Amino acid sequence: MNLRFSCDMMLFDLVRWLRFLGYDTEYSRYRRRDKNRIYLTTNKKLKDAIILEHVSLEEKLITLEKYFKIIENANPFSRCSVCNVVLENAVKDDIEKLPPFVKSNFDTFKKCPKCGRLYWKGSHYENMVKFIKELFPDLFNF
Repeated sequence: MNLRFSCDMMLFDLVRWLRFLGYDTEYSRYRRRDKNRIYLTTNKKLKDAIILEHVSLEEKLITLEKYFKIIENANPFSRCSVCNVVLENAVKDDIEKLPPFVKSNFDTFKKCPKCGRLYWKGSHYENMVKFIKELFPDLFNF
């Protein structure tokens, strides 16, 4: 499923998680709505949008799983959480810039081709996987 989302200003926490799950998710304060994207909002007055009234991130993710199967069809950790760009494998020159502890304890690194941010499967990654597995124990098999 090739879902593309656009979120309003009140859904920044959700934007990052949708990107972590591999979904092309736009977030901009002043951008016009892209009709080729599913618009997620907290604004009850908008039409042609998915209204997320829930307070917690967990409730928002559960709602989106019911509507779109976002966990079942996820491609986790394939996008930059900041730029929304598809990540690439990091090269040796990129990895050389990392602290010695990281270089010696991890062997797989991804890089955002736009902002240069590097990603690896450290404790932050493990905590994110744990969060999703606890929320969706039967669906998340990553």
